[in-house]
Amino acid sequence: MELTKPSKTAKAPGTAFTGDVYVNPIKQKTGPSRLIASIVRLTPGDTVWTPPGEEHWHGAGVDCMMSHLAMLEGTEDGDGTTWLEPVTDEQYATANQT
Repeated sequence: MELTKPSKTAKAPGTAFTGDVYVNPIKQKTGPSRLIASIVRLTPGDTVWTPPGEEHWHGAGVDCMMSHLAMLEGTEDGDGTTWLEPVTDEQYATANQT
């Protein structure tokens, strides 16, 4: 599999995230491969919610960024992600109690 040079950083759409999230696509689905790979960076306080088999969300800390390498197998008509409702401020605060 040949990886392409990461494209320029783009701000992710606000419809899927609660704050500023930045994405660098690394691999788009092409040819027989449906692999999609991106570097996703969440700024402090941001959350993203995605399920592999169960509802859950990913989030940055209250005072630090969170970064992950997202790799998934796309579908014929999209990336296969099912986006859920945003995490509320109360849910985020509860999850980040020290």
